[in-house]
Amino acid sequence: MARRYLAFLPAVAAAIIASALYALAPAPRHGTLQGFQTAPTAAQALKLRTDLAAAMHTAATSLPVPSGGSAGGSLASWSLGGGFFTDGVVLITASGTTTLTGPVGLYGGLVSTGKEYLLGKLNAGNDVALTSSAGYAERVSGVGAFDYLAIGGVSGTITPSGGQNVTVTASPIQY
Repeated sequence: MARRYLAFLPAVAAAIIASALYALAPAPRHGTLQGFQTAPTAAQALKLRTDLAAAMHTAATSLPVPSGGSAGGSLASWSLGGGFFTDGVVLITASGTTTLTGPVGLYGGLVSTGKEYLLGKLNAGNDVALTSSAGYAERVSGVGAFDYLAIGGVSGTITPSGGQNVTVTASPIQY
């Protein structure tokens, strides 16, 4: 009978060794789509990659509801070592003092469908106030699944007050 139990000893020992090696191995790197990024620690600073900015609107005098890829910043430059950034910051600046009245929507677009999808409302759906020296920024998550981003009205075209020009870009965040 003892011989029967001894026959399982090599298999048990191998399982214990494999379990110990797995516990000592570094944690796998993962993310929603990026695959190569890990969550930041408190000691790590976030870096805004403005060198990879996607221009959505340059000196625009209106922000219409996006339709069929009419206005969008391509996320093609957001690739990183075989993966993609999924988080970013939307930056809105103006040539002078202005307000974007009404909910300003962030849309993700897919070339394959030719459609934009409302991801959310910037500034929690409130008006966005801008000056020539103070813009607006909001962190966005999960946008790497789309081919491009677009900004526009949710219920209709948004026209900046005072006839000011508005520039909108999105830059990825590197952890």
